[in-house]
Amino acid sequence: MTVAPHEATSEAVFAQVLDIWKHGIDVHDTAEIGSAFAEDALFQGGKPEPSRGRASVVAYYDPTP
Repeated sequence: MTVAPHEATSEAVFAQVLDIWKHGIDVHDTAEIGSAFAEDALFQGGKPEPSRGRASVVAYYDPTP
């Protein structure tokens, strides 16, 4: 099966975003983690209610040791 060019590109972009997120997690750089999310992101972490915005993502990961 042949992969359409836009699918390969989408997969590459998604992989790059995940690499940024994972590196931020590994070095505990909350600004880097947040940079993987849109300014108006809807984020569902481990809390019961979702939050909105890149700043809420950074705040979610900030207390993690």
